[in-house]
Amino acid sequence: MRQVKRLVLGGLVAGVGAVAAAAIPQTSGTPAANPAPTVRPASAVVLRVAAAHKPPADLDVLRLRPTGPVEVAVRTADPRGGPEWAVRQFLAERLTPTGPDGRGGPRVVGRNRCVQLGRLHRGRFGWLTADGTFRPATTSLTGVPTRCVSRKPDLGGEPFAEVVTTITNPRSPAAQPAQTILYGLSGSAARGHRLAVGAASRQIRIGDAGAMLAVLPASTRSWRLGLSVRYPRCGTVTILPAGQLPNGVPAELAKRRSRPARGAAPMLAAQAPDPLGGLPFGMTATAATDGGFCTGTGGRVVADRVGIIDYNLDAMRDYGGGRPEYCRQSSAPRRAQRMPDGRTPPPFEFRASSASGLGGELGEDPRAGRIARRTAAGLILYSGTADPDVRYLTFATPSDVRTIEPSGPARAFLIAYAGSFPTGKTVVTTTFRDGDTRRDVIPNFGW
Repeated sequence: MRQVKRLVLGGLVAGVGAVAAAAIPQTSGTPAANPAPTVRPASAVVLRVAAAHKPPADLDVLRLRPTGPVEVAVRTADPRGGPEWAVRQFLAERLTPTGPDGRGGPRVVGRNRCVQLGRLHRGRFGWLTADGTFRPATTSLTGVPTRCVSRKPDLGGEPFAEVVTTITNPRSPAAQPAQTILYGLSGSAARGHRLAVGAASRQIRIGDAGAMLAVLPASTRSWRLGLSVRYPRCGTVTILPAGQLPNGVPAELAKRRSRPARGAAPMLAAQAPDPLGGLPFGMTATAATDGGFCTGTGGRVVADRVGIIDYNLDAMRDYGGGRPEYCRQSSAPRRAQRMPDGRTPPPFEFRASSASGLGGELGEDPRAGRIARRTAAGLILYSGTADPDVRYLTFATPSDVRTIEPSGPARAFLIAYAGSFPTGKTVVTTTFRDGDTRRDVIPNFGW
């Protein structure tokens, strides 16, 4: 048996993270495949009209106060035969309470131009959910996708665009993409808008103040989109892909760090069922410059993509178009490393996170699934990647014992636990392809 050691791994992070790949109880063999859940198509037409969503009552939520007309800037027909897609824009003040108790009147913290994506039904601007319900939208930061940016004609050289994918019912065990929509704002000074999917150009509609709108097939992935505009003073600006540096590090430091390889496509590396019965959790992996992989974790799985779900809108924002949150070195240089005590690092990279349910997901009430399944409050999420010579990993936690086999080229694994680990420890036993084993002890942090 290889060395036994206690670890406090640097990858431990707070907040909602990632979860389980092929999680298999240690006492049983591989379970039979479950039949695929039935996925009902998203409605393309309005079946009923409901009241607008009320803005959150939280005192610390920013609010908008329009200072000019609220106008539809650009619109286009829906290929599926539903209400027109539209982008509206308006000048507004961003407001926040002046005191911790909300008293003293609102305080202006910004003056911006705001843009919203929505649908037009009988002259009203709002949103259509997967069940065919149309809700009118307000001029708040909720209810429809909304972003506020600079008021300048060139937006200060920082135009904005976002890709939103409408999906079938996200409260079910499985969902499918319905449509991919790109919207944004480039400012009245913008010229020469160019949208491409891969190498092929696509039509994009431009409206007042440089409002942008494109309705694309559901199969369109955000990481394949390229969007650029030209300004008289600062030249051509690339909006998509965003081009952010890994983990937001300075450019000089980023040159010496592993990062996604040019042209590499993110892939679904591993997924795990939600203990509360909702959409699975997922982990993406993108080939890195040093031969390793950059991974993004904690999103929900819809078909072959991972992203953030908005349960109010039945929509997702695909992780594939954003920056991966962690880049791991390739396994070869890791095996040559030594820790301060002279031992080699563990044969896997490990991250953990905790949350009291997933209340941070827009519109979702985590209590419903928990009550139905009698699950404990809280959620513990483990994720990581293993070295190529790892056959499988066995996690012995205060909750149970699970054996998982790392999957895919990234050798990814994810595990989700309902409840919390306020005491005890987690013991990870690695079984290598040559039959050798190693144990690593990871303390729990009162989760």
